[in-house]
Amino acid sequence: MLRCPLWVPHQPGTDLATVVQTCGLVVPPEDAAALAQTLAADPALRETLGAAGYLYAQAHLDSQTVLGRFESDFREVVGA
Repeated sequence: MLRCPLWVPHQPGTDLATVVQTCGLVVPPEDAAALAQTLAADPALRETLGAAGYLYAQAHLDSQTVLGRFESDFREVVGA
């Protein structure tokens, strides 16, 4: 799994932004230049965000975790 910063062009305060703010940057969709400038100017920030994004992906996005959540949700919906 690559270790790269996670960035989401989304408005602050949304559910997605809340999840991402722990491991990446939330930027307004129309402000790509600010994102590029922020990342270009701060190598340590890029490294920190890359590591945090990697840890988030390991904890929440691996296939077994995703399938487990799907199965649990499915069983709840069908009443199994």
